[in-house]
Amino acid sequence: MNQDTTPVDEGEGQEFEATSLPVQSIGEQNGKAVTIVAEGLSKYFTHQGGEIKAVDGVSFTFTEQQFITIMGPSGSGKSTLLYIIGGLDQATAGTILVDGVDVRSLSGAQEHQFRRKKIGFVFQSFHLLPNLTALENVMLPMQLAGELSPADMRERARTLLLEVGISEDRHGHRPNKLSGGQQQRVAIARALANDPKIILTDEPTGNLDYRNGQRIIELLKKLSAQGKTVIVVTHDRDIARQADVRLQMEDGKIEPMPKFASDADSPTRIVRSASYWEEQPVTIVAEDLNRYFKHRGRLIKAVDGANFTFTERQFITITGPSGSGKSTLLYVLGGLDKATKGKLQVDGVDVLHLSARKENHFRRNKLGFVFQSFHLLPNLTALENVMLPMQLAGGLSRTEMRERARNLLFQVGINEERQTHRPNKLSGGQQQRVAIARALANDPKVILADEPTGNLDSHNSKRIIELLKKLSEQGKTVIVVTHDRNIARDADIRLEMEDGRVKGAGIYVAPTRPTVTVTHKKKGKSKKK
Repeated sequence: MNQDTTPVDEGEGQEFEATSLPVQSIGEQNGKAVTIVAEGLSKYFTHQGGEIKAVDGVSFTFTEQQFITIMGPSGSGKSTLLYIIGGLDQATAGTILVDGVDVRSLSGAQEHQFRRKKIGFVFQSFHLLPNLTALENVMLPMQLAGELSPADMRERARTLLLEVGISEDRHGHRPNKLSGGQQQRVAIARALANDPKIILTDEPTGNLDYRNGQRIIELLKKLSAQGKTVIVVTHDRDIARQADVRLQMEDGKIEPMPKFASDADSPTRIVRSASYWEEQPVTIVAEDLNRYFKHRGRLIKAVDGANFTFTERQFITITGPSGSGKSTLLYVLGGLDKATKGKLQVDGVDVLHLSARKENHFRRNKLGFVFQSFHLLPNLTALENVMLPMQLAGGLSRTEMRERARNLLFQVGINEERQTHRPNKLSGGQQQRVAIARALANDPKVILADEPTGNLDSHNSKRIIELLKKLSEQGKTVIVVTHDRNIARDADIRLEMEDGRVKGAGIYVAPTRPTVTVTHKKKGKSKKK
């Protein structure tokens, strides 16, 4: 066997020699080379005197050409397991062999070289160095490995960037000049720099819109088809549906996921007729709504001639790629941004002609906002966060505010014990429930939610969407901006935005859904979706 004697980090004074490591022949499975074997793998932590089993006695075997997903609720141990496989964390007990290397037996210096040679990492937040160009970011792992000349490194980096879909004119761009999807492609090219057998990805689509997310998954699947072992930690069941191996983690334990139900197996959802919606009180009317910006001398049409009517009891989703105008439209509806022209009425209020003082009053009394990052005040308890909008609105005694906040928290599933907790003592799902209770504080007719499940696992996401749907059934108009098409499938009205234009979202709109009229004034006609 050839020895790899590439120098490790300067000052460590050790070399990574494959023959000197406790290497075990892993063999084949179903005619494919085995790349990862775990037996009884565990990782325990001690916290406040108690033992937390982050990974609890898991065993599995993965091979080349496999695309593997690991799902599970927050805190189930998914990321910890990924970090152990990649040598970023040490197991407490058990065996882990990666491409023939006994990872637990490595010294610190050998771990560094193991990660450089055997593993490619892709993270949710890209982790590109901001002062380096795309090309330089991809060259960096090769420079650390020290095996290629500068010319060879540059050519390999260039080739990898082209393979992942980054055109040559963008190779010289720094990360802040690239879109989220482009940054993640650069991160994947960087992960491939030293031709590792294993690609480990932690929520690689978490910060991307649906279209870019799907492109990244297609790229990762292509890499597995070319011989890599690709492991993806994800909350997205659509991604898991595409995997060769689907695993579920809960309380540190791992098991194969049950077969996904097809859409035909799902419980039948009531689809309301158009006449039903015509009988409901109208809450929002937009006519030729536009929001334009000027940027470096160019006119950007963030919202371009949108027309729609929404009523009580409707659960509405707006999907579309990043930069399509979804959030801008939501902020215009909520009086957080001003339309350039058009008409907008929300619960009978002409939003576009309000003074600043009346705008504040409008937002406090007519609207409830729910954001991806919760936006709870960290120094207030859950109860105090929910009381805050009532205090700003006035009209209730402190006792009445406390009682209403308490009842709202109960309604969204926050028990009395947790009502006195500050946000840092609550899980992500609990914080979002508190945020929804706060949005309901002044009993608004309209709830506006911008990526409300973006920071949650699939289990908590489902609960939050069920809660928002329940609010719509109780009479609210609920509008959700989302990248998740699973959420859009459950909507009463599904809208798609692209380049500032609003339209019905194609195949997702059943014939019995309410009609959405889309008008683009410059074309001089309207289209029924």
